Amino acid sequence: MKRLFLVLLMSLSLVFLVGCEESSIDFDQAYETFDIMYQENDDENHVTNHVTLLTRIDEIRITWETSEPGVIDQFGNVIRQSDDIEVVLTATLTYQGETKTKAFNVIVKGLFEYFDVIINQGDDITELRIKSGDSFDLPEVEEVEGYAFIGWFKDVNKNTPYTHGPVTEDLTLYTKYEVITVSSYTVNYYFENIEDDDYTLSDEYSFTVQGNVGQRILTSIELFGFKINEDLSDLEGYVTATPQVFNVYFDRDTFLVRMESDGVMLYEAYQKFQSKVSEITLEPKENYIFLGWSTSQTELVLFDFDLDISSNIHLYAKWQLDIEDEYTYQGYYEGADGLTDSNLVSFLHERLNQGFSPVDYGAARYILDDTD
Repeated sequence: MKRLFLVLLMSLSLVFLVGCEESSIDFDQAYETFDIMYQENDDENHVTNHVTLLTRIDEIRITWETSEPGVIDQFGNVIRQSDDIEVVLTATLTYQGETKTKAFNVIVKGLFEYFDVIINQGDDITELRIKSGDSFDLPEVEEVEGYAFIGWFKDVNKNTPYTHGPVTEDLTLYTKYEVITVSSYTVNYYFENIEDDDYTLSDEYSFTVQGNVGQRILTSIELFGFKINEDLSDLEGYVTATPQVFNVYFDRDTFLVRMESDGVMLYEAYQKFQSKVSEITLEPKENYIFLGWSTSQTELVLFDFDLDISSNIHLYAKWQLDIEDEYTYQGYYEGADGLTDSNLVSFLHERLNQGFSPVDYGAARYILDDTD
């Protein structure tokens, strides 16, 4: 009898232990397999409709908490926002006094579709999220010495050009450069002003041309009336991938200008090339008529004051006796025979200024009378 009681007790204990072990395994299995139920075409990364949050599995009781109740509430109701929002849903499972929690991370898609744009500039990578149909500003590209920027491309091999516009897909953009073999350079020629010491750019001589990278450039040119200011000028250089600008400055040559009357120097100064001589207005001279300014001391070669200065100039004031009767020289000076009027006066002035060989008074008095 005692032995039968022990056998029955052991059998009941075994049944109880087996039953408890099976219940524990069911709870663990329920915990592991338990999940949120999504509607068609939705999943944890793409929620657009309400979700089903189970509250009981057999004897297991389930309660829910949400990190964003305004997006998904504890009953699984979904309220979509403008942008995508990540929500953490936490389930608490309770069975026979035992509790377990399980968290689910879900993405509730925004009302607007967005695309990821990655801008790859080598070491500089920018990530953007752009709403479908919107555009974005491309960044300024980095200048790389010796290379030319070709454009933006949509593939890593840089074969598919990107056309900037509304975004309709995920994008990864790459910059593309090519080695520069030909580049431009500009040579500007500046000329000193006549009225001051500043310089003015000459469109006539300045130019922009293409050249091979590495080509030597010499900018010096020779122009009459000018000399290069070497301290200010870029006289040589090389064509580089980056367009170069060379500036050359010309100073004007100066020429000596003299103006005299009756052996008296009235003006003496250096003037710039292409400037003009200002005519001096002389005081009237009794019994003489002023004929003008001559470039010759012996002859009447009138100077044109509208001409630009391009050489040294010596001008002489030419006067003529105010006489009514024509007078023809007859005397002893060689070369004076037959001279009349202003030609005779000029000849006699030259003789007086240069000196002459003396003759007796009787032979020369009529000459002195006319030249006093």
